[in-house]
Formats: sequence, structure tokens, C-alpha cells
Amino acid sequence: MSRQDIHTPDEWARILKKQAEYTKEYRYALYKKVDMQTRKNILDVGCGTGAVTEDIAALTEGRITGIDIDDRKLEYAKKELPGHVNLMVADVLNLPFKDNTFDLVAFSIVLTHIREQQKAVTEMTRVTQKNGIVLATMEPDYAGRVTYPEHEADQVFA
Repeated sequence: MSRQDIHTPDEWARILKKQAEYTKEYRYALYKKVDMQTRKNILDVGCGTGAVTEDIAALTEGRITGIDIDDRKLEYAKKELPGHVNLMVADVLNLPFKDNTFDLVAFSIVLTHIREQQKAVTEMTRVTQKNGIVLATMEPDYAGRVTYPEHEADQVFA
């Protein structure tokens, strides 16, 4: 059974903007801790419509690459984001970048949507520079995807 997207890009933009606002205080505390404004080459994994990418772009003049598997969300994001953000369709399970490319790899509320979570983390680590940082931000795991990733309900509802 495959998942079908029931939302338009505009609907996703509203949903993700609200989610970004809800998590903004926590993300900004982490951005300060990792000294976001000094980062020169950032990868934003699962950037969607760009709600969180927009916050990152406001904090740094460094080059930002945003990736997502949904080209419709990326088309929406292209209209909203500044020029130092490059967007591309890519899969976190097979990142199209050389080893040690980014000084910061960020992902927000993405891990619970990935079935092969360990592989995703391994790929993000691979493209992060030796002294770089992989920064994950999440909201509560309401659906239990992290605590119970192999839940039998996935066979019925996923």
C-alpha cells in the first residue's frame, strides 16, 4: 500500500508554517548553540515548503541546500526563499553529495517520516564534515513512530 498526498502545496505550506512556529523557540535555542550564523555550507534535509529553511536562511549568509523528495513542495519553496538557498529533489537514503561536504546538516521533524532511520542518519553523517554537526529537531512523537516504528497499524493505515 502506498501513501498518497492528500494536501496541496498551499495546504502543506500552512501546515508546515504552523509547525515551524510551534517549534521555533526550541529550534532557535539550538541554532544559537551550534552558532548557526557562522555556518558556511548547510544542508536542510526534508525542507518541504521551506518554513524552517526560511528561518535558517535568515540567520546565515552561508550557502544552504534544501532537499526534499516532493518536487511540488520544492516548487512552492522556490517562490518563498532567498537566493542563497538552492533547492533540489533528493532522497536522504541516497544523498547525491560527496563525503564531508557540509559543516551543518539539519533536519526538522523528518525522522519520524523515514522508514530506514538508521540509514538516513548514516547518510547525513557521511556528508557532514569531520568537525561538523548533524542537528535534529523534533516535535513530540504523537503517532509513536519513533517509540514503536514497526507498529502493526502501519499495515492498515500507512
